[in-house]
Amino acid sequence: MILPHVQGGHLLDVGCGWGYFTRYLLDHGWQVTALDPSPHRLPAGELPPNLAIFNTTFDRAELPEGTFDAVTFWHVLEHLPDPIQALARARRLLKPGGIVVVGLPDFAGWQSRLFGRQWDGLRLPLHLHHFDRRSLTAVLRRCGYEPVQARHFFLDKELATAALSLGNVLGLLRLFTLLSGGRRPLVVAELLGRALVAAPAGALLAPPLWLLCTAGAALGHGANIAMTARYSPRPTPVAEDI
Repeated sequence: MILPHVQGGHLLDVGCGWGYFTRYLLDHGWQVTALDPSPHRLPAGELPPNLAIFNTTFDRAELPEGTFDAVTFWHVLEHLPDPIQALARARRLLKPGGIVVVGLPDFAGWQSRLFGRQWDGLRLPLHLHHFDRRSLTAVLRRCGYEPVQARHFFLDKELATAALSLGNVLGLLRLFTLLSGGRRPLVVAELLGRALVAAPAGALLAPPLWLLCTAGAALGHGANIAMTARYSPRPTPVAEDI
């Protein structure tokens, strides 16, 4: 999603989480500025010289404009109160010709249609906005980007979302929430979801889930979508989907 369009440089990772993507970039020679509002996720100790990391939200971060080659929002945009404002700010931070990468749940995917209100991609009230390929394309173009690539196939995310949605249907995640006093820590919930596939009963479900996830993604209807868009100096009008 990045390397075909930008070969290297300075990347802003908004919502870096546990830092897996950040570490991948560092290992491949990128300079990275990473943001995350959760202090327990940030590494302690001395940081490598090509990494700057801040415990803050995107709207509060003090960042120089026109200095980044790429900005990524991996499962972040749906959490933000104003995604259009966030994308507009990201455009100001990019160099001309820079790219933005957005990954989020696909509201038009087969899992959303199959599981309905039990689809884990809803994550209410944590997810404030929901997108499909067409609406995400329209928002990006409105904010001055031109989409250049879209991808649906992320098998680990597909299986995890399907397993978590199945957990919702079976009431297992609701039971976990009650037992934890109303809390549903994301990491524990995802582990529970993956356990559905790893457990004896889940072993029977895993092959069908794998086939459904693979077929859905291949047909452009996966549970998640990622889109790369290039900063265009002049906003382009909203047109047909890419």
